[in-house]
Amino acid sequence: MFGKNRKMNFLGGKPDKSASKTTTSFSNADAIYRKASAEFRKSLTKLPESDPFFDISNSQTPRASSFNSSSGHLPLMSSTKSLPPEPSTNNSKKPNDGSLCPSTTAPHKKDKTIAPHPSIQPPGSLPVKAVKPKLLRSSVNNNQISKITEKLDRSRQDNKELTQKLGAKRQEIERIKKEYSEYMKSIRAVDEDHCTITEKLNRLHTNINQFLMNVKGDIADPTTAVKAFLDVKGWGSIEPAVRHLLQKNPSSTASTITRLAEKFINEHITKSIYNSPIYLGLPQNDAFVDVCQYMEGYNNWATRLRQQLCTIVTEVLKEPSKNSEIYKAIEAAKTQLIMRMLNTLSLVYSHSVHEKIEARLRSYVEEAATISLAMHSLPNVVHPYPLTEGVDKVNPEWIDLSYGSAAENDTIQMVVCPPFTYEEDGVLNILTKGKVVTF
Repeated sequence: MFGKNRKMNFLGGKPDKSASKTTTSFSNADAIYRKASAEFRKSLTKLPESDPFFDISNSQTPRASSFNSSSGHLPLMSSTKSLPPEPSTNNSKKPNDGSLCPSTTAPHKKDKTIAPHPSIQPPGSLPVKAVKPKLLRSSVNNNQISKITEKLDRSRQDNKELTQKLGAKRQEIERIKKEYSEYMKSIRAVDEDHCTITEKLNRLHTNINQFLMNVKGDIADPTTAVKAFLDVKGWGSIEPAVRHLLQKNPSSTASTITRLAEKFINEHITKSIYNSPIYLGLPQNDAFVDVCQYMEGYNNWATRLRQQLCTIVTEVLKEPSKNSEIYKAIEAAKTQLIMRMLNTLSLVYSHSVHEKIEARLRSYVEEAATISLAMHSLPNVVHPYPLTEGVDKVNPEWIDLSYGSAAENDTIQMVVCPPFTYEEDGVLNILTKGKVVTF
């Protein structure tokens, strides 16, 4: 039946009802397509030019692809395809020539090219780079600038106040240091430091050496003199060194005896005066040692006690009458030390210089006792550094070689005078160099 009606239609006959319904369906679809295309074009003209996903240019207006009548959706936009044409405003119907769709050759205006979002690019097309919006100077809020300026000013003010507080704290620290220094001076026995102690030690050692060189010609008998020194308690270990020096250069026997006399005086002063816990002859020396051992874990307390005891000794020496017992004990210890040294030296030198030697020994003991009091009054006590004869090696930074020494041998054979050191912050510092004999 359908084929028959179709045949009649082509022959110019009147179509039946089914053929009329088919033509009406295509007309309705065409009207819907044109209406949708017009609305879509109208919506595109309202897009903002500042949208970063669309780039308006003067290129040709894109065209839409053919309407998909089967799905009922508009096609995606592409920079390579055109939009649908403007629908004709002429409502007159054209004669049905048998085509499925009416002609769409009506003229239309050119629109601006609109780039779609990169996520909906059709296959095979070149990617479109999105344009980033620029932040204009006029877009910065004046209120934000004002807030930032206020924060900056507040930070500068805070920094100024902190700087002033820091300066005040530093001044306070300097004031406390000065007060502490004045306080330490007030409880210190004598106003001495490491520099002044170094000068006094060097001067004392030089005076001893020069005096013994002056009485070099007053040696009574070389053999008796050597025997007197070797009989000194504890000197048996240096006898081979002494015999070697005498045999090596017999003409320098007087010089060797002079070195032995210098060693003898320095050793007695070191043991009895410099190594004393507080001061020579002070009755509290042994008690102080016991207290220091008890307060071993509290070094600051022991230091404070030692300095206070040195101050007491200073007051005793200034006013002997107020502390007669302590003063008498100190003077007795000094006299005993002088007599022990004089008993040996009187066997070495002739009787004519005995009084002169005794006076010099008393002067050396008093000077050494004053130096010792200063050494024990410092926060960091100065000590003579012990050296082992026949074992220790020469350290040029700590040791000077005495006359008659052999530079090619660095083993210490005889200590004439020990070096003096002090410890500070765990570091051992050299105050004065020692003097030794090597061969």
